[in-house]
Amino acid sequence: MKIKVCLVGDSAVGKTSLIHRFVHDQFSGEYQATMGVKVQAKDVLAKSVGGKEMAVRVTIWDIIGESTLLQDLAQSYFFGTQGIIAVCDLTRFSTYENLPIWLSSVRRTAGDVPMALAVNKTDLKGEVIVLYDKYQVQQFAEAIGARWYMTSAKTGENVEDMFTALATDIITRMNPQRDEPCM
Repeated sequence: MKIKVCLVGDSAVGKTSLIHRFVHDQFSGEYQATMGVKVQAKDVLAKSVGGKEMAVRVTIWDIIGESTLLQDLAQSYFFGTQGIIAVCDLTRFSTYENLPIWLSSVRRTAGDVPMALAVNKTDLKGEVIVLYDKYQVQQFAEAIGARWYMTSAKTGENVEDMFTALATDIITRMNPQRDEPCM
């Protein structure tokens, strides 16, 4: 089974790094802005309804983090999306405040799809002033119906768990009454 997951959020929040950590289990400290869209894939085992594991190819779309281009790219980028990971940077509150803009654009095109919220760069929390706390993130995630994770692309904290749980949520949404994997 194949599923499409899109990552959204402002520039430099770590979307590409999260994908690279998930797909290749590597981290690069060099920042390279995503130009346009990049697509990568990884096979995971996700639990279907009934708890059976099934192989799922997660195709991950990484988009440029410029909200000014969002309107131009939204239709083609989000079409067919089955899951969203909204990413913000723990050290930049504005990236958290901008998430509703990104999510609104996704929902206009993709509808109500399973979501995860990634508060990224937790490896930096000892080095900077953290501008918001877990309670605030939890409230926002509950309000939008999303799972939430404190992540670090650098250390790998919660990255695999987040992608795999989202894949499971997507499979469950696609096959709510089935207790056997569909292939």
